[in-house]
Amino acid sequence: MKKKKLAIIFGILVLLLIVGVVLADPIYQKVSHHPEVCGMCHVMDKYVETYNHEGELANTHKEADLVCKDCHKATVTEAMREAFVFVTGDYEFPFKEREKFGSAKSCLGECHDLEDIVEQSAYLKAYNPHDSHLGEMECNMCHKMHKPSVSFCADCHGEGWIPEVP
Repeated sequence: MKKKKLAIIFGILVLLLIVGVVLADPIYQKVSHHPEVCGMCHVMDKYVETYNHEGELANTHKEADLVCKDCHKATVTEAMREAFVFVTGDYEFPFKEREKFGSAKSCLGECHDLEDIVEQSAYLKAYNPHDSHLGEMECNMCHKMHKPSVSFCADCHGEGWIPEVP
């Protein structure tokens, strides 16, 4: 009898958890459309600041009517994990750059077209970083969303030959 009672209680708890996640998703999707929600965690202030700071690549995306979750597509489970590590303090700051953000795979296709980018930077001729002699490169090697962008090419070729990297 005791085992049956425990099984029923466990089943009810699992059901409540499932219902909670199902109900939380639409709420999460609605509120996460506002960068200020991301800024509610004090560790995110720096990142939200770049979204609102003119001249930053994050701000360029803001001007194109994009919000954090357009690039940072987190599921409810991922958001819950992030909330857990925030509450427990189990994270490193500043956050490590994640390879999936700013990769050619995440930038090209849905948002940016490589052929258009190569064409727009064709005036650089042999020095076109988007048509590199190194082959396909990741966008985030130069373009940084939440900190100043850099010229990866300048590591070998020196500064000054390429315009400022957006």
